[in-house]
Amino acid sequence: MGGCAFIAAALVVLWGMGIWHETGSPGWLAASITVAVLTVAGVLHSLGSGRKKK
Repeated sequence: MGGCAFIAAALVVLWGMGIWHETGSPGWLAASITVAVLTVAGVLHSLGSGRKKK
């Protein structure tokens, strides 16, 4: 996961949490948590499989 993708995902999570805070809709909360979990998984995957020295 690149830096731009991480920042975009973090902004989407914050945006979704803001809408959830305003509306109280559990759908926005679930979507924000899902995107946050997928972002963390992407970061961990890129750290684990990236830039291995031979």
